[in-house]
Order: sequence, then C-alpha cells, then structure tokens
Amino acid sequence: MLSFRLRPATMADMKSYLDLANDPFVRKNSVNSSTITIEEHEKWYTAKLNTANSLLLVMEIHEAFAGQIRFDVDEETAWIDYSIRPEYRGQGLGAALLQKGIAEIPKLFRKTVQIAGKVKKDNLPSAKAFLKAGFHEVENLTDTDASNLRLFCKTIPLRNLV
Repeated sequence: MLSFRLRPATMADMKSYLDLANDPFVRKNSVNSSTITIEEHEKWYTAKLNTANSLLLVMEIHEAFAGQIRFDVDEETAWIDYSIRPEYRGQGLGAALLQKGIAEIPKLFRKTVQIAGKVKKDNLPSAKAFLKAGFHEVENLTDTDASNLRLFCKTIPLRNLV
C-alpha cells in the first residue's frame, strides 16, 4: 500500500476539493449526486474551513493531493465524508485514510465519542473500508433516504479523548 500523510486543508486546496467532489464516481456515491458549481463550493468550503465544528484534512501522496477526509461534529457524533482520487482507488487506502483521520479527532474534538458515516448501499468499496477500519454497521438508520443508505459507526472510549 502507498504511504500518505494528512495535513489540514487550506484555501489553496479549494479547487482540488471541488474537482474531486465533481468526479463522476464521487457524485454517484454521494447522498446528493448533483454536480457542484464553483459558487456553491466556494461558499461551502470557506464556511467549513472557518467553523470549529468541522475538520478538513488533505491526503497527500508524494506531496500531491490524493484525497480528503472531513469530520462534521453534531453534538457528540463526528460525521465522516471521504473521497480518494481515481488513480489511488482500489489500493486499500480507504480504510487507512479513515484510521489516520480518526486519529486526528482527539486533538480537536475532545467530546466526540461516536464517529459515523453514511454509505450508499451499492458503494461496496466504501462499506468495506469502514468495516476494515473497525466500524460496525447500524441497522436502524432513520434517514429519509434510509432505503438507499447504510450507516457505519465506531465508538471511541472517553479515556482516549483526554
């Protein structure tokens, strides 16, 4: 498996994020599959970078943008969104990205005890990555799109967050 590093996202990463977000595979597997305009993305991205409730991390391979992982904190749950550039998919990086990203949470979100991610039912690579990273599937998804989504959760003991 390729080695990679994570670093905090900056405004300089905005176009790389947008390009990856509009990748056909990413759009197909997103809860909202509509193409994202530059105007929508700029507003969203700037807001995410400037809120204490979100953590955006860039995955770099050989100092190049290779993917991203984001955590949005809602009360005591950190919701995950991640994606990997096409040339790096299918190499087992999804689970590693989830694990490395999760390791960053205690540094910023000390009250988070549960980490969760929604995955479209036909997105098998992402479901496998969540399971390999130690998540378990929750059966009682109450989302309005529940018939099309799977929910994966992982609990971090409080002692690991202090």
